[in-house]
Amino acid sequence: MTKPDPPGRPAVPDLSESAGILGQEDGSRPVLRLLEALGRGLGVDRVHVAEFVNHGRYLDGVYEWNAPGLRPAFPETRRLPLQAFPWWMDGLEEALETGRGLRISAPSDVPEDATAEHTLMEESGARAILALPLAGPSLGLVGFLAFVHTGRGRNWTDEEVRAVSPSAYLLARRLESGALLRQRDSLAEQVSRLEEVGGIGVWEFDPGSGYTFWSPVAHRILRLPGYLPDPTLFDFFKRVHLADRDRARRVILRILDDDQPFTLECRLIPADGSEDRVRYVEIRGEVVTRPSEGRRIAGTLRDLTLSRRLEEELTRSQRLETVGKLAGGIAHDFNNLLAVIQANGELLLATGGVRPDGEEDVEQILGAARSGAALTNKLLSFVGTRSRRGGPVEANWLIGGVERILGRLLPEHIQLVVETGRDVAMVAMDGEELEQVIMNLALNARDAMAESGGIMHIRSHRIHLGDPHVLSPGQSINAGEYAVITVEDQGHGMGPDVRSRIFEPFFTTRMKGEGRGLGLSTAFGVIQQAGGGIEVDSSPGRGSVFRVYLPVD
Repeated sequence: MTKPDPPGRPAVPDLSESAGILGQEDGSRPVLRLLEALGRGLGVDRVHVAEFVNHGRYLDGVYEWNAPGLRPAFPETRRLPLQAFPWWMDGLEEALETGRGLRISAPSDVPEDATAEHTLMEESGARAILALPLAGPSLGLVGFLAFVHTGRGRNWTDEEVRAVSPSAYLLARRLESGALLRQRDSLAEQVSRLEEVGGIGVWEFDPGSGYTFWSPVAHRILRLPGYLPDPTLFDFFKRVHLADRDRARRVILRILDDDQPFTLECRLIPADGSEDRVRYVEIRGEVVTRPSEGRRIAGTLRDLTLSRRLEEELTRSQRLETVGKLAGGIAHDFNNLLAVIQANGELLLATGGVRPDGEEDVEQILGAARSGAALTNKLLSFVGTRSRRGGPVEANWLIGGVERILGRLLPEHIQLVVETGRDVAMVAMDGEELEQVIMNLALNARDAMAESGGIMHIRSHRIHLGDPHVLSPGQSINAGEYAVITVEDQGHGMGPDVRSRIFEPFFTTRMKGEGRGLGLSTAFGVIQQAGGGIEVDSSPGRGSVFRVYLPVD
């Protein structure tokens, strides 16, 4: 049985008492204690707090106190669509303006066409309801506080509304704070997803304290050491390539004086300072001012390395195409001249038109012509105009043949180690051309270790590429099954300038007269004709690793 309407002010907690109850601890228990105090003081059977969720589209019962023996109404007040309760929502809006609360003294106070409201009152056993709108300064209407009589009707008084209004005020702030926290977390999650999808990091710098915030994506782009929990902007400057560092520092810090947004591209070097893994980034920034935090520099960070590598690949391809056309034209013309020389030389020998003491000279002429023909064949292989001679071939079998040849060519201070994978199948390439590629790489490895000696490794294995693969310097191969042949040396290695040019025709690091600069360019050409690619990993003092990717036939 419910209590009769109390005379005067109801014995409910005032503002300070309500604040004291809610401030006891976090979680739902303080709220439920407050609802119990309100319910007993007002003499009602049920008190519940409902919140508008999912951008105000649903009503969700979040807290509820019931008098002993009363069945909870929560199952009926979970995730109810607000559009089904237009009369109730209009009443709350009006109550928010008047401050009188939404008062239902009996079911007959609810219009007959408000069917959803009638149904909910009937299912929950409510006969009289006093509802106070819960509204905050930031989000407006966020829910309501409802007092329910179940046994009979009740006439709600202004004094009762005034008595419970302080508690409603505190509950509104509590709901709004929770909603704002959820919105913040949701926004942070959306920003994080956008960062991940777009590959764009976020950063913020506080000039006063020097503190710099880097988002997870920005951390990955910068590859800052794990022992730096809060890397500063000056830690970033240490990673900028020395040639770009002064410009980056000047552009970024100038914003503190002129407040002008900036966009800067620069190169980053890894923690060990090696320049063979230089990466390109774009950093943007602008001044933002927040009342609670003051003046900050905020911006974005984007990794441009892949796009710059692709641009380099395009430039390199265009340069090689130009060189190839020139070399191809020269090779064809030179071949024609050599054919005339060789034919006439052989004719002289065949017809006896040469004095005995001149036959040796003609043989030298023919030998030079044959060497010239071999040179032009290499040029034609590079530019892709020489017809291919067959294939496929078993890669491991060819590696075994090269191993036997190298056994006679390598000096004692260079050890050869060959490791072939059992799963390496036939590759779609001419056997003679593949043998030439492996020999060129092996002889280059030998020359790189000519003074220091060391171990030369030749390996083979099979690999599946699920996506297109970018090779250095500036090549890419399609997804698929590949045989990978690796030649590794412990020689002097190469810097980025040399490494970027080693596949160009006529480029050589050997002394003048020791090489023509066609070995690696020829290998590059025939491998690309076979649908493969070649990758090099090298730095000064650390040797070189060449990897040849060939499609499995």
